[in-house]
Amino acid sequence: MFDLVAAKARLNITDNLKDAQVMAILGSTLLWAESYCRRKFTVSQQTETFNYFAGSSFPLLRYPVRTVASVRVNGNVVSDYALIRQIGLVEIQPGFGARKVEIDYVGGYPPDEFPADLELALWAIFDYLWAQTPGAGIAAGGGGGGVSAGGMKSFSIPGVISINYDESTKGNTSGGAHISSGAMMPPLAMTILDLYRRELA
Repeated sequence: MFDLVAAKARLNITDNLKDAQVMAILGSTLLWAESYCRRKFTVSQQTETFNYFAGSSFPLLRYPVRTVASVRVNGNVVSDYALIRQIGLVEIQPGFGARKVEIDYVGGYPPDEFPADLELALWAIFDYLWAQTPGAGIAAGGGGGGVSAGGMKSFSIPGVISINYDESTKGNTSGGAHISSGAMMPPLAMTILDLYRRELA
């Protein structure tokens, strides 16, 4: 399970003093992984709208797809469609040139059904972010995580993630990692998440 209880056990935290901080890191971890993979992982109801979509195959953001409540083409409910649940793809014939396609569905993984390798990737990111967080894993201004850069000046959670480094302490970067969302992600997590990445045409 990728949740507060598992995170606190992982961090050996037995009180509730850092619950908000742990929850924030859990949320940021998931957002970062989903942003990298261009999809949603957690199970939820979702309605997606495709306007003037050039094709008959409609890629959904949240999968595997569990149920489809309705598929509407130009406002009319249709039943003549094919669903590939595991990759979140709905195929409508005819779909080419439809002005508006709306798909109402439930997709994603329930908390207790996350694949083991995906969960491992999320924990790798969580561990990295926790170690980088002032007041949690390290003291404010510290560095770590194997990233070739200066000390961390700030860390924020709103949106997806924002980590700022002190460039004044940065040494020679030849052969080092470039500071970007991809470079900062732990290699183990990136290797696994590449298997879950939603490729866009």
